[in-house]
Amino acid sequence: MFESGWKSRLFARPGAAGAASGACVGVQIGKDHVAAVRLREGASLPVFEAARRLQWDGAGTTATVRTLSQEGIFAGARVVLSLPAGKYDVVSVPSPPSVPEEELRDALRWQMRNVLPYSPDEAAFDFVRLPQAESAAPGGAPAILVVAAQRREVAQSVAPFYAAGIEIDAVDIPEMIQRNLLAGGGDHVCRAFLSFDDDSSLLTVQLGDELCFSRRMQLPAVQMEEEPEHVADRIATNVQRSLEVFARQSNLPEVVRIVVGVHPHATLVARAIAEQADIAATLFEPTGLVEGIADRAGEGAFAGAESVLALGAALRREGGSDASRRASPLAAFLARFRKAA
Repeated sequence: MFESGWKSRLFARPGAAGAASGACVGVQIGKDHVAAVRLREGASLPVFEAARRLQWDGAGTTATVRTLSQEGIFAGARVVLSLPAGKYDVVSVPSPPSVPEEELRDALRWQMRNVLPYSPDEAAFDFVRLPQAESAAPGGAPAILVVAAQRREVAQSVAPFYAAGIEIDAVDIPEMIQRNLLAGGGDHVCRAFLSFDDDSSLLTVQLGDELCFSRRMQLPAVQMEEEPEHVADRIATNVQRSLEVFARQSNLPEVVRIVVGVHPHATLVARAIAEQADIAATLFEPTGLVEGIADRAGEGAFAGAESVLALGAALRREGGSDASRRASPLAAFLARFRKAA
């Protein structure tokens, strides 16, 4: 649903593309939905302009993206595409010892030969260093998060956009995007975000604005007669165990808060996590991130999990003082994706 009058204002102006150069559209592709959120630059926070969530209805991704394009949501905007689960691999590994920085990428690519289910030579590939505790033992190898995606998978993901004449400005992954969805917080505490898709949940932990832990977990199979409280308890148990693993492995500050994304039983999940993990658990609320979105919350603009990640993708910023917080450090990833397309 578009904000009232938004399309007419956009197309009524001569040179709309130039006038809308401060706009960014985040896109997330789900199992049977495509979600897009459009924001424009504001004085303090980005300003909400539009959100759309379309079901494929057998038409396929290409036709759905073309429909979005014809409606004008992409006009004059940068487009950031979030890869869906299953289209990429994330692996945390120790930094190879005694490897010069300029040779680290090749060393990691070689190390991934025994980890990835495909040859690293067939992949778009990048990495980011994870924060290390100040109390870490001298000489200890810092952890590195390696991200890889088969080029053919990336080509399939971006093809519907190029077919509709839409240039992809950046390709990102939910692990990095979820950092954009946590407002506030200092540099000396860890916070977590839990999102959902059709088959899995994604838990990320960040220290300040740096990603320091991620784990994707299969959602428990739900029996038709099962009580929602039981489902929530099982999700909370997985989260609690994951947070315990993070605490043991990282020695970083404890997680003080977790934000639970859109889920049919989100309230129950948050309550169960608070009880089992003994941390503050709140539901995702976009009003602190974006201006002009409060009056849209009741209209279901973010009723789907895909829309939440699309918002996170739209919050990605390049350049300016906000870059260190919003831009993914996996800067080289996009160049390799474009080669794949």
